[in-house]
Amino acid sequence: MPDPDLLAIPAFKVLYERDKSKDKEKATNDLAYVYFMVDYRSPYRRSLTGDELKVALGQSLYKDDNFKPDKDIVAAMKAYEELQENQALKLLNAAERATNALRGYLDQVDFTAVDAKGNQKFKMSEVLSAIKGVGDIVIQLQKLRVQVEKQQAADIKIRGGGSKGRREDPKK
Repeated sequence: MPDPDLLAIPAFKVLYERDKSKDKEKATNDLAYVYFMVDYRSPYRRSLTGDELKVALGQSLYKDDNFKPDKDIVAAMKAYEELQENQALKLLNAAERATNALRGYLDQVDFTAVDAKGNQKFKMSEVLSAIKGVGDIVIQLQKLRVQVEKQQAADIKIRGGGSKGRREDPKK
């Protein structure tokens, strides 16, 4: 049985209750799909992007390379995004999208490729400039992830109206 707090969220409860099986394997896979697709801490999301991510999760959770989430899973993903979203996370998501675009650019670099006019499609100086910044991008992304984790921890409400102890926040 999942955490009762999870089932208090209507979109997650739908995924759980629609699975009438005793072992709730489909519900478990559906909830895992939502987490792995949306949560910024997801190991899948940190290493894969776009279609790669969807295919990997389809294979892993459903044994289906062409898995498409249904409307209930999409609704749960939207609910999860809304629950975890704050300004820091919006910035992290934007930074990760830009980083993935840079990765896509570098993946397609072919110094033998030419445009319609016969000019070299990729300029060595532009590619080298992009590569020089990669190390800094990785460091800055890691710093931003730490900031997001701190912000998320600060936003968490304590059950029962309690308060966090001095040592309960991530290290600063």
